[in-house]
Amino acid sequence: MKFTSIIKNIIMFCLSIITLNSCSKKDSTPAPQPTSSFTWQSTNTTAPSTVVFTNTSTNATSYSWDFGDGNSSIVASPTHIYALAGTYTAKLVATGSGGTASMSEVITIKTPIPSPVASFTWRTSNTNAPSTVVFTNTSTNATSYSWDFGDGNSSTIASPTHIYNTVGTFTATLIASSSVGSATSATQIITTSIYTIGQSYGGGKIFYIDSTGLHGLISATTDQSTSIAWYNGTFLTSSSLSTAIGSGKQNTLIIIGLQGSGNYAASLCKNLVLNGYNDWYLPSKDELNQLYIQSSIIGGFTSTFYWSSSDWGDPHTSSAWAQNFADGTQNGHDKARNNCQVRAIRSF
Repeated sequence: MKFTSIIKNIIMFCLSIITLNSCSKKDSTPAPQPTSSFTWQSTNTTAPSTVVFTNTSTNATSYSWDFGDGNSSIVASPTHIYALAGTYTAKLVATGSGGTASMSEVITIKTPIPSPVASFTWRTSNTNAPSTVVFTNTSTNATSYSWDFGDGNSSTIASPTHIYNTVGTFTATLIASSSVGSATSATQIITTSIYTIGQSYGGGKIFYIDSTGLHGLISATTDQSTSIAWYNGTFLTSSSLSTAIGSGKQNTLIIIGLQGSGNYAASLCKNLVLNGYNDWYLPSKDELNQLYIQSSIIGGFTSTFYWSSSDWGDPHTSSAWAQNFADGTQNGHDKARNNCQVRAIRSF
């Protein structure tokens, strides 16, 4: 009986040892090793660039980020702004009960591409239609171009040459674009005409063309007098006759209305019939100056004074503007002076 009890105790002791050993082995199983991994994305890879990091690590409970630009975070999936262009190494350290793991990714932030600015110049040796215009593209930060020449034609060449075949005023437009997706436009007005300075036209030669290119002034090709007075023997106030371009015709009519019939500068022009035209008049001060500027092209002038239809001084009674075609000076002359010459003009 005593022997049986001893055997039983021995068996129970062995079983307890086996059980304890089994439990000890079960409790000593190591924790799983963490893995560190992440992805990132940005809608804009040029500085400043906002990068969204997505943490895909496993078996980790805490995280430490180093964005490579001196900034860090312990948020699991942070968002970070790279303010400057450059190449950065973003590093994630993932920590769990089984240890730590790390992963690095190179992120490149590019320098911002500046927006394009459209600009251009143009030149032509002939404004008469057909007129060949050379466009020089001076745009910056652009990679593609779209031209609208304003006459129904276009081009994508950077600096095109275009022929305007008709007379008119055209708005040339350039649109400059780049990869940043923006564009700017520049416009310039181009006017073509059928007229040139010195062209024989309308009974004389053209010496002035206005900004439309369609209208201007014509000079007779010879002087109408080599010595004649401005007035008709009586000093009369002429209502401050205008000096501007375009006023000579009205000035002439006013002078004749005041001075009446007779042989003087304004009447000489008004009564002129030349090459089939009878609407000639005495040029205003500014019209006379344009005639002087083109005198070498028009021809037939002498180096002396020519009358204008514009009064000089105040009161506007005794003097009128005259111009010296020797040197271009303009000053007031006594209306009774009879050694000034006359060149009639007309408009078109």
